[in-house]
Amino acid sequence: MQIDTQNFGQLTLLNFTDASRDDSFCVLKMRNHPDIKKWMYNQEDISEQQHFDFVEKLKSDALKKYFIVKQNESIVGSINFININQTERAADFGLYANPFVSITGAGRILEEVAIQYAQDILELKCLKLEVFEKNIRAINFYEKNGFTKTAEKRINDQCVICMQKRIQSGKE
Repeated sequence: MQIDTQNFGQLTLLNFTDASRDDSFCVLKMRNHPDIKKWMYNQEDISEQQHFDFVEKLKSDALKKYFIVKQNESIVGSINFININQTERAADFGLYANPFVSITGAGRILEEVAIQYAQDILELKCLKLEVFEKNIRAINFYEKNGFTKTAEKRINDQCVICMQKRIQSGKE
């Protein structure tokens, strides 16, 4: 069986659908960690069954790609692309760092590998994201890395900032 992975230097992108059971459980633990889930639209704990059902649905959903990012054998975090639109060459993007390990610059590593994947593999020109207005640290991080605010909206009675970044596709 061919595994859908993409290597960038010492980093490896492992598709959720190809992850080992141990790696998949690690992702579930990361996602359910209080420091991660407080910034998600769904802030409830996700059960094992819900997680594995989600991973199974990813196998047939061409508009979503979720990856575990590893540096050697250590999980740096997770990146994802949803609403992948090849006509507009855009997608919504998200990331979270592994809260169980301390990796200097984990957010930057995840953002850089996501942009490289978006450019070289998905051939996108624009990445979009949404972040709660109260998540000042994330907003500052994204602004520092070239994302600009495009809109605001309300979700779950909270203000959400919509941002995007123009990128250059590797096929141009």
